[in-house]
Order: sequence, then C-alpha cells, then structure tokens
Amino acid sequence: MLPSKAEIEQQRKQEELALRTAYLVEKYDDQSIVQAILKEKIWEGMTAAQLFDSAGEPEAIDQKYMKNKSREVWKYDHEGRNRYLLRVTLENGLVVGWDSRS
Repeated sequence: MLPSKAEIEQQRKQEELALRTAYLVEKYDDQSIVQAILKEKIWEGMTAAQLFDSAGEPEAIDQKYMKNKSREVWKYDHEGRNRYLLRVTLENGLVVGWDSRS
C-alpha cells in the first residue's frame, strides 16, 4: 500500500529537520545552542549568525555606525508603516536586547 500525501509530507519534514539539525551541530558544536535555535529563541549575547539561523532573514535592518561600535536593529513581522512585531538590537554583532509585540 502506498503512503498517503500526509505521511509523505511528514517524512519530508522530518528529513529536513534532521538535515538542519546536523548542519547546526556542525556549525556551532554546542547542543544547547542548536536546541535554542531550533526553538527559535533569542537571547542576549547571541551572534548575528545565530540570530539569522534562529529567526531568519529580517524584513528590514536599521544601521548606525559610531567611532567604536556599530548598532543594527533587525526588524521582523512587518505590520504597517514602520511597525514591526519584533525588533532585535545588535551592538558589534551581538544581541543586546529586543522588543516583541503581540
């Protein structure tokens, strides 16, 4: 008996998750970081690469460069004119804070 479309889709998703997990383990070599990224968590001190792996590509980025530091605000979930549900602030490539709205 052939598997149903739902079973095929579920198997494909499991394979994608296994491939993504293997990629993240190889990239970060830390199981706790990999699990946090897979759960799409954000934490202070995470790198820009970890944020990208966790939350994906931002819809917009504001950049400000000063003499001794750079500041970026990554914006997600656009809701209208300059309104975003999630804003993540990075200084010198590390997350220092975020603002999330429901």
